[in-house]
Amino acid sequence: MSEPTTAAHVAAIHITNALKNQRYLHSPFSTPTWYLQALGSALILAGTDTPAAVFGNVDDTDKGEVASILIFTQTLVVIIEATELRNQGTRPTVRAIPRHTLDRVTVDGYSDPTDQDWPGRYRLELHYADGTEVTLPPDRFAQPEEYAAVDTLRPSLMADFITPSPSS
Repeated sequence: MSEPTTAAHVAAIHITNALKNQRYLHSPFSTPTWYLQALGSALILAGTDTPAAVFGNVDDTDKGEVASILIFTQTLVVIIEATELRNQGTRPTVRAIPRHTLDRVTVDGYSDPTDQDWPGRYRLELHYADGTEVTLPPDRFAQPEEYAAVDTLRPSLMADFITPSPSS
């Protein structure tokens, strides 16, 4: 039993460190009480392999803070969503969708391809067959490392987009 626990621990550390690097776990939402339980549920769905990419975001709304964590594996997008309602607790949900169900990709932002920093900062809007929409990076005020992570993930996302699903 120690092998899966070790792999799960390594995957959990990788995901947590990625979120800390994005300043996600240093927000006012800081290490939320629901985080470890939701992370454990995500690893049950995603497996314990090192994820291809991890993104986090927190939005403050009238009702409370809304957190989202996106974990991209080779075959899945695992989505953790948690709404911390003021004085009412937190209700996290964890779900997974197959990456191969990517229906549409939209790019927002660009840079001149002759610029030295091309492709620069851009965001991808991913639309999946079940109606799920994901924006990468999810944070409007993303750090340069998050844009770099999107650019690193982009070729495999485009492969998801052009590769027919196994049922086709």
